[in-house]
Amino acid sequence: MSKSIANISGTCLLVLAAAAAAADGSLDAGFGQGGVAFVTPDGNDIHEFRPTTAATLADGKLLLGGARNYFEPTHPWEPHYRPALIRTNADGTPDTGFGADPANPGVVVLPEPVEAMGMQITEGMQVLADGGIVIAGSAFVRGPAQGFVMKLHADGSNDDSFGERGLRLTPQVQWHDLAVDSQGRIVVCGERVGGVSFPRGVVARFLPGGEPDTAFGSGGMVELLRTENGAVLEHVGNLTTLGLLPDDRIMVGGMQQVPLPELPENNDFLLVRLNVDGGYDSSYSGDGWDLFGADWLTPASGADSVERLLVQRDGGVLFAGHYDAGDSAYKLVVGRRTASGAPDANYGDPLLAGFQPVDVLPKAGSQYATALRQQSDGKAVLSVVTGVFPERSGFAAVRLERHGTPDASFGSGGIALFDIVPQGAYADAMSLTLQAGRPVLVGHAKRDTQSNITELVLARLDNELIFADRLGD
Repeated sequence: MSKSIANISGTCLLVLAAAAAAADGSLDAGFGQGGVAFVTPDGNDIHEFRPTTAATLADGKLLLGGARNYFEPTHPWEPHYRPALIRTNADGTPDTGFGADPANPGVVVLPEPVEAMGMQITEGMQVLADGGIVIAGSAFVRGPAQGFVMKLHADGSNDDSFGERGLRLTPQVQWHDLAVDSQGRIVVCGERVGGVSFPRGVVARFLPGGEPDTAFGSGGMVELLRTENGAVLEHVGNLTTLGLLPDDRIMVGGMQQVPLPELPENNDFLLVRLNVDGGYDSSYSGDGWDLFGADWLTPASGADSVERLLVQRDGGVLFAGHYDAGDSAYKLVVGRRTASGAPDANYGDPLLAGFQPVDVLPKAGSQYATALRQQSDGKAVLSVVTGVFPERSGFAAVRLERHGTPDASFGSGGIALFDIVPQGAYADAMSLTLQAGRPVLVGHAKRDTQSNITELVLARLDNELIFADRLGD
């Protein structure tokens, strides 16, 4: 295997789409090689790429956020993940004008937010109108967890006008998602993992210069706490995803423990809407809290969680998550709540009041949504990770009609599933972006089972309708 990132190769086996016609959901032959592009680390300073988020830039280039890892020969099991950005040209080849490492063109490894921490990974990213980049993530392992927010110039260098040399740290939290509101304020969500009995969901807002926004919550932060008779209920909670309404109200999603007599460890889907000042928005679900389960199941699922959400133009919220389908099998479900927080009875399976289960790969033990985007025609597109031990996972995308049913014109019954490393160990679709209407799946893959190299992989899918405005990116 080549050790140069400049060598782009692609090997693909289309599993659920016909090769003869360019049907929606089939690999786009105009991208990479046969629709797939691999970016290979040099095997010296970088051994692994782990992408977590993706965006399409105004010129059609792709910007990917996540982390890189390298292995010390004497301690190959120890993690050395550092935040990283990768930029490719529109066709998936590395952008040689980004970064300064000839062995890894197109890659910018960012300064360590917290020195010597083992895991330092970007999870949220937004590209600003002026080309600047804001990222959020977490540093943990070998020290107390800290959340970080960084502001960067378009070339990946630190923007020193933000925080301390472009960095803002928040101790005892982990950040999982980020958005920038109409005032340039940065909103992040995640969970508090230190100084409390149980993890709990938190939302923070920072001013454009990086200072905590004291007009939001308490000192710039809101902890999602349920109370009973004036006492805080010490229940586990976390937040994985957020979205903003046009007036800068905040919608967050994740999971919350809701003990049941027969199932004390029960976790429910969680959606919460906050006012601009961080108070709970009582116009949503009565008190701002929307807790619900996969109630169509018998016995009830005890492990429900929202992974991704999208605030829609009417104020409703589209979400993707998972539920426990029994035998420890976690299945994908997409749902919609109205602007008032009620299940949308016109969405999804008519018998399930606002839910649409999607079984991407029936034999998979787990199915998780890693990104949720909306096309300009209102159809939703998701990237999905499937776990099939001990077999390889599938590189998967799902498309749903506006009313939530699987789109029969996409892939096979709404599901596009690919085995892009037929001789390799795995390939996982970790994010998704829309490039002029075409879905681009972004993930990592291990093609050589005997190597310690994990590559970045991108796959662009055909879409008959090409939307120049890239709504949802």
